[in-house]
Amino acid sequence: PCGGVFRGKAEVQRELLDIIPTTFYIPGQTRFTITALHVADPVVVMEFTVDAVTARGRTMEGAHYISVITLENGKISYAREYPDALKAKAAHLD
Repeated sequence: PCGGVFRGKAEVQRELLDIIPTTFYIPGQTRFTITALHVADPVVVMEFTVDAVTARGRTMEGAHYISVITLENGKISYAREYPDALKAKAAHLD
């Protein structure tokens, strides 16, 4: 997980909603807080923070993320995430 192109609902569900949360974070120990939402049709930019306990038992607080989402005919046609790389590295790898 963590990179690549995901096509269709099933693939997105499997990769982003099933594998990543349970592989990298302790279930029930993750909080997402949307801090800003910018809409310029058809693009939505969402800024959010993540507070979590990682699978390694480390606390990650206030990690900033940005998601850029493009919609076509009411469906997501493109999505890209920009993580707080330093906080993610410290929580998951160091």
